[in-house]
Amino acid sequence: MSISSARLCLWVGVSAAAVLAPSALAATSVSRDGVTWTFGRDYATGQYVNGDPWVVGPVTITAISPEPADGRNGTMVNPPVGTTQGFDKDFTPGYNDYVPALNVGTNLPLTVPPDCSIVSSITADGWTPFYTIETFAILTVVREAPAAGSFRPCAIGSGSRASVWNASGIDYARLNALPRAPLSAAPPLASYVGYFSHAWLELNPSWTGRYLHPPYMGENGYGQYIAYRTGIAALLLNLDYSDAEKRDLLIGVIQVGLDNYGFITQGGLWAADGGHNVGRLAPLVMAAGVLNDPDLKAAIQGAAMKFQEYQSTFLVTTADVALVHGVWDPQLQRLAGVNGDPVYDYTAEDVGLPEWGIRHTWQVALDNNWFGAAYRSINGATHLGPTMAARVMGLRKAMNWEALFLYAERHVDFEQSIDYRGEFIYNETPLFFRQFYNTYKEAELGTVLTPTFDPPGGTYADSQSVTLATLTPGASIRYTLDGRTPTSTSGTVCVGPVTIASTGRLQAIACKSGMTSSRVAGGAYTIGVTPVEIVNGSFEDGTTGWVVSSTDTNAAAFVIGAHEGRTDRASALVLGAHDARGNAVFEQAVPTTAGTGYALPFDFGAFGSTGRPQLLRVEARHGTNVLAGMTVSADGPGTYDAGNTTFQSYALTFTAAAAITHLRFRDLTSLANSGACDGILDHVGCRNSGKVARAEARQVSHSASTHD
Repeated sequence: MSISSARLCLWVGVSAAAVLAPSALAATSVSRDGVTWTFGRDYATGQYVNGDPWVVGPVTITAISPEPADGRNGTMVNPPVGTTQGFDKDFTPGYNDYVPALNVGTNLPLTVPPDCSIVSSITADGWTPFYTIETFAILTVVREAPAAGSFRPCAIGSGSRASVWNASGIDYARLNALPRAPLSAAPPLASYVGYFSHAWLELNPSWTGRYLHPPYMGENGYGQYIAYRTGIAALLLNLDYSDAEKRDLLIGVIQVGLDNYGFITQGGLWAADGGHNVGRLAPLVMAAGVLNDPDLKAAIQGAAMKFQEYQSTFLVTTADVALVHGVWDPQLQRLAGVNGDPVYDYTAEDVGLPEWGIRHTWQVALDNNWFGAAYRSINGATHLGPTMAARVMGLRKAMNWEALFLYAERHVDFEQSIDYRGEFIYNETPLFFRQFYNTYKEAELGTVLTPTFDPPGGTYADSQSVTLATLTPGASIRYTLDGRTPTSTSGTVCVGPVTIASTGRLQAIACKSGMTSSRVAGGAYTIGVTPVEIVNGSFEDGTTGWVVSSTDTNAAAFVIGAHEGRTDRASALVLGAHDARGNAVFEQAVPTTAGTGYALPFDFGAFGSTGRPQLLRVEARHGTNVLAGMTVSADGPGTYDAGNTTFQSYALTFTAAAAITHLRFRDLTSLANSGACDGILDHVGCRNSGKVARAEARQVSHSASTHD
């Protein structure tokens, strides 16, 4: 804030002198972020902890710069929640309609009483659909000078402008201090301070509210990018920066959180709607945590249903299973989802599954049990910000909405799994979010980080030297190899790499005085067995590594990729050449150990006409001896569209009889019953076998999400 004609206000008289707060100055004008408010005389003024100005009123404003004129650079007093505004006339008609009477800047001089917020805007040079407003600046008219260090009260709606929260109440110990060294994608904390040093104004709770957002809030004012910005800030504040380094960003994030709380208390909420309204939860989570305020904690509870993150996440119930999903699309002549998406209903096996629905609380029929459903990728990519910040700050129970946490985990775990086929390619979870999750998903405030094993448990030909480590500085590690569970006082103290010479289980715990010990980490090591390596099991390199034979002169198979409607950058093997004949055998020899059990997992599906099942014979062979075999079938989705293929996961188990085992896949489909339909093979693997469970079918999407 700049102060013109500033001087200490000294009144001399027979009565006691008027006393101002230590930060109060008399001024005829104050400025913030390019906006200057000029007064009719000197008034007592000062700054809130975030730099926004206050003035003791009533105050008469004689001029505002930039000058409000021609429906630009408008000013409102106590703007209410709603879809009309007095800031700028150039918004798209129907999107935040301009009401000239709301622009008080055109009626100066203006006397503003106490308990009011003067919100002024600067219109950007050159009109664009987004960023019409370059910045907002807020001057608060108070009854008396607030205490030094006070946060600015929310600027919207009516009510007291007395300060409720103060920076002296920030408990930095409620932030975690996780090592940032493992997070190569983490941006510098200082690079985010600027985004939160300006006024974040939320007025319009509908999707058109994005057009009011200045550029510092997020790209094109869109909720997805607001969520990235607020989520990244929340996670950065839980890394191992000093309190002094965190202070400026934390002050800005808390102020945004308090403003979002004010929006809620004025009747606003961010309803589930595409990708528009995510991103407002994380700042309030941070404010509630470090200020430890019961009212703020009540507002972040899922049951309050004030945030899109809560409204769109749920656990599947029997009611969801009974509901027929989708809405009738007259053009497609079928039930369809958003943007004409195919719709998959829930089954009894899905009850309890953490799920996401585009408008679950108010248009439940659009829930869609399909990873490719429109806006699923946009929303899911943002959820790790607030959930991981809450987890590492110990606020998960306070939020009390497990569906959000469990869905965030499910979403990113799927994205990082071998089953992922690019369903979220256009809106993949930011790398920093994924790194934070993968590194600190077990972290909790005050608890030592769980030890890691390098190399991890697995099957090895020779003994292994395993390095145990924890990211908590100064922590010690104890381990066991005899089946007993280590504790802070039992087990061998780790002073170097642990040698695993024979098959067994390694367990370890990390401990530090003054902190809760970590959970016990465990890893099973199988020693003396050579791991199996399938060459090109997902056919990313065509049929390299496979011996292919055919009884037909046509091609035995082709590898399907992006040229066939697959937008997932992945490949699969089609058992035929668009003629669907049973004409191909695919075989690969793999190294095995006689007498050892193995599992042969694979995915099989079909595309093309329905009612013409494709058959695949799978065998593990030693010479002419079949060690184990199974025949599986799949039918097409009704259209020649590989992008909508449903895959079923299978696993053949066998016991090896020699050092080499031949894995064979044979297409059994005959021309008579196939028609325009082909089987698809993908994700072939081989591993030392424990008990192998048959996986569920997966709907596979290859469609792009758009920004609506």
